[in-house]
Amino acid sequence: MAARLFVIGLNDEGELTLPKGGVETLTQINHPDTTNPITKIHSGLEFNIYSNDNQQYWSSGLNEDGQCAISNEKESIIKILTSINYFKQNDVKINKLCPMTSSTSWITNKQQLYGCGCNEDGELGLNDYNNRYSPVLIPDLENVVDAASMHKFSI
Repeated sequence: MAARLFVIGLNDEGELTLPKGGVETLTQINHPDTTNPITKIHSGLEFNIYSNDNQQYWSSGLNEDGQCAISNEKESIIKILTSINYFKQNDVKINKLCPMTSSTSWITNKQQLYGCGCNEDGELGLNDYNNRYSPVLIPDLENVVDAASMHKFSI
């Protein structure tokens, strides 16, 4: 039997992949790829990133700063599970995923750090203040084992 995904709660930004508004009872949502079921859910402030054991990733929810990693700065709210293709296309293997307030960090099997999302105050460490709508390698870092962030800073 395939794994099933249920959601409940606040859904103001489409983070539950349903029309906006509260979800008061457990509601099943459909996964776009039934042959590769979701095995983990990673939650940011108003967005979610879903993954499986095959290094596949999907996102939903608020994307106004690029935190959903789908390379589309015009799509501020992702209402359906949307595939994140960057890592598979670039043959990058992820060891750890860290969704944060309005950005996401990705730690690779080579202990490199990728980031996307809000960079208004330079919190991605890229020597500028431009948001990133798809993952970008953070330069000059090696042996990265963990990442964390809150609003306007990263460690």
